[in-house]
Amino acid sequence: MSTLKVGTKTGSTYELDMEVLAIRRIPSGEEGSELRKDGEWVQLLFEPELLIGRPMYLTLAPLSEDCDVTMRTTTPIIYIEEG
Repeated sequence: MSTLKVGTKTGSTYELDMEVLAIRRIPSGEEGSELRKDGEWVQLLFEPELLIGRPMYLTLAPLSEDCDVTMRTTTPIIYIEEG
């Protein structure tokens, strides 16, 4: 499996499975930092551009029944690791 771990400025970590285009968010642990579907694998509709110092723009499969897609933007990326 081709996986990447991406850390953001707020302390959240994202695990990306690039083979199946799926992502899982691990929140920083700070109170109020939780998002819907945290810790669960979610389907990416497009491969995100990963650049240190830039936010990651995510186009996800719908996370609720009343939308066609879900868009998320992270804080700037501070590291990218393989594995």
